[in-house]
Amino acid sequence: MELDDYQSRAATTAIYPSEKGIEYTALGLASEAGEVASIVSKWIRGDKEKINETDIAKELGDVLWFVGMMAHELDIKLSTIATINLDKLLNRQNKGTLQGDGDNRMVTIPMNKGIDIETTAEWLNTSKSYCYRLVKWGQLQTVSTDPLSISPRSVIEFIEKKYPKIIDLGGINVRYS
Repeated sequence: MELDDYQSRAATTAIYPSEKGIEYTALGLASEAGEVASIVSKWIRGDKEKINETDIAKELGDVLWFVGMMAHELDIKLSTIATINLDKLLNRQNKGTLQGDGDNRMVTIPMNKGIDIETTAEWLNTSKSYCYRLVKWGQLQTVSTDPLSISPRSVIEFIEKKYPKIIDLGGINVRYS
């Protein structure tokens, strides 16, 4: 079954007040995720020798239903969510930042090379065009005449000036190489 087909068919089973759809689905999602966690915690505690596949599959199905319905309430297709998530994970994998907590991940900055404009924009949580303007305005330096190769040091200095507490707050953890 395709994700969007599941979402459409699941929506036909939804019974909750439409004016509270987002709230209802968010709370239901948290509740069902708690059911999954409960099964695992009882297995860890030793109440069960193994996790019953049928029981956990049912609870994971309930989680999927609530994810699908919350996405439906927000007019987002499940396939879109899956694509965005996989793109995010592959991007982190390519940058070597899959490990870590949430989006607060260790970033290794090669100090002898330039950073491409896409990575710079991502680190600054902005657009590529804004990064080009920062280069034009002299707030970001390039490592050569190539405007796509930003100096890592200038990115760090820009972050430290614009967001002086971001490093303390765990917004970006930098390791130089």
